Amino acid sequence: MRYVGQEYFVAVEVSDQVDVGALEATFHEVHRARYGHCTPGLPVELVNLRVAAWGAVPRGKVSVPEPEPGDPMVGRRQVVFDGCTYDTPVLARDRLASGVRHEGPLLINEESATTVVPPGHEARVDELRNLLITSRQRRTR
Repeated sequence: MRYVGQEYFVAVEVSDQVDVGALEATFHEVHRARYGHCTPGLPVELVNLRVAAWGAVPRGKVSVPEPEPGDPMVGRRQVVFDGCTYDTPVLARDRLASGVRHEGPLLINEESATTVVPPGHEARVDELRNLLITSRQRRTR
């Protein structure tokens, strides 16, 4: 909650039975404790309401979308790693199927990010289509 027009807000605990008057009084008490003053009578507003709930939820099977059809390679780029230039494949993230592995150097493009897989590393797509990047040197030890 906060005073109308203020930028900052304070967290106020709400009981099971919501009483607006009691909630406003609690806000003034919390504001006074935090900032050393309060102004009863000024309008206040509720900025966020957070709810926590606990319960048993039946487990279901996770549905993983199939990749888009087509070759995942969409191009190549010259990329510099540790001072050396590599002719690097660029893959489309949405075309990578579960179980595939690609050795770096590699760029994996998606709508909101580009994943960089440096030389000496490998990108693997797990059964949920997460990208797992590991060092090939570490795997062989």
